[in-house]
Amino acid sequence: MIAESICKELKIKLNNNLTGITHSVFENAVNIITNDNGFITILTIDKPMAPYAIKLFNITSFIDYEIEKDMKVSFENEYIWFEDLNIKIILDKAQLWNPSPMFSYIKGKEDILTKLSIMEKYLLHSKSFFQPLINKLGQQYKWFEAFPNEDCIDEDYYFINERLLRFINAFIQEDESIKELAKAIIGYGQGLTPSIDDFICGLMVSRIYLSHYFYIDIDNALRLNSLIIEDIEGRTTRVSKEMLKFSAKGYVNEDIRNLIISLISNTSIEDFKVNLKKVASFGFSSGTDIISGMYTCSSLFFNHYIGGRYGKCKTQHKKEHLL
Repeated sequence: MIAESICKELKIKLNNNLTGITHSVFENAVNIITNDNGFITILTIDKPMAPYAIKLFNITSFIDYEIEKDMKVSFENEYIWFEDLNIKIILDKAQLWNPSPMFSYIKGKEDILTKLSIMEKYLLHSKSFFQPLINKLGQQYKWFEAFPNEDCIDEDYYFINERLLRFINAFIQEDESIKELAKAIIGYGQGLTPSIDDFICGLMVSRIYLSHYFYIDIDNALRLNSLIIEDIEGRTTRVSKEMLKFSAKGYVNEDIRNLIISLISNTSIEDFKVNLKKVASFGFSSGTDIISGMYTCSSLFFNHYIGGRYGKCKTQHKKEHLL
């Protein structure tokens, strides 16, 4: 096996000799826990590159390689070795992939409002778990309008309704109580990455990019995000915990990064739709849940900083701020 790309920060870590065991094995991904409690993912060629990941050339499925949970793995500078199977992954030809947020895009203007409407329509037709939340936010904040469909009800939503709303209100107000409020909701839902966790990842990464877009101190977004993930140990799955930790820094896979950048940049509407579909395809509902978080954060920011329904009532001063 030959690596096509490797996360830049992971490559630095591999300068030190590591060992590990396989944590979980799927058709498109193998997760490994290292002896220093790190978490590394090996991906097939068709998956988007991600933080602390390695993507392989020509491999489309790991099922045929008999890789199982708890197998020993050794890491060297030039290769990874699955000892029990005598399988090596050669690293010396791998391109470095930078997981950091990218702020080199050209900022978009009026097309952003169209893109948000497209995102809204997708979520409306997807019957997102978070539709009732967005409607409730519309009742609380005059500058945040809800979905037009008031009948979208999910029985699961009522169980976590008030806790989730308190969390969103703290997120909006930048209140330090968000640390305790996050503890009350993180881990809610099924799967490797529960719905609430995916939603929060979408919120956190969007806050970082939108802070840059609106010339707001990004360090403030990072501070708030760090509070959200400060005390999540044991509250969710290991895969989800890693995703939350990375998202808090703005580190997400390349498809999610492309989507948020295409929303706020001068990327064409058609390319934005392509990026939206790619993220929407993640898992059973993970993609839709991430998009729900991105839509919620983006709507809150744009309505707050330019006024009205994505800016229908924006003042001249706020127009100049956008430009």
